[in-house]
Amino acid sequence: AKGMVFGNLEIVGYTTTTFNDMAKTAFKKGIANIAKVNHADVTIIKVTDHAHTRRRQLLASHAGNAVEVEYSINVKDTATQTRIKNDLDGATAMQLTTAFKTAGLDSIVEVEKKGKTNDGVIVSSGGARNAKSLVSSLFVFFGVVASLA
Repeated sequence: AKGMVFGNLEIVGYTTTTFNDMAKTAFKKGIANIAKVNHADVTIIKVTDHAHTRRRQLLASHAGNAVEVEYSINVKDTATQTRIKNDLDGATAMQLTTAFKTAGLDSIVEVEKKGKTNDGVIVSSGGARNAKSLVSSLFVFFGVVASLA
């Protein structure tokens, strides 16, 4: 059974004009590097201009420039699908930025993750934070259990 993983990232430092074929190839290579897949298995579904509104002090020239990139990865089985989702969801914005820079996305300022990857419909970014706090509270819970044992 073949499947897919869908993801959505905001790449700060690009517009739909500057996010050209070279940049798209670099994006695919960056994703492939993190997901440990062949970049030929990565497809860019849609690139849209995105006003970057994060209140962090960015270089003035980049302040408003960002593209939102929707992508998919072809996977061969459920186990691979799960591993890829874990790799991508576990990657920090910094790790993603580094992977993209290494792959040749020279103008990248930062990556903003837009929610978790999905094997169906792309979810909104609200879910990611809840999952994180749930995970940390689980760790605390397990810590308490371990100390009682």
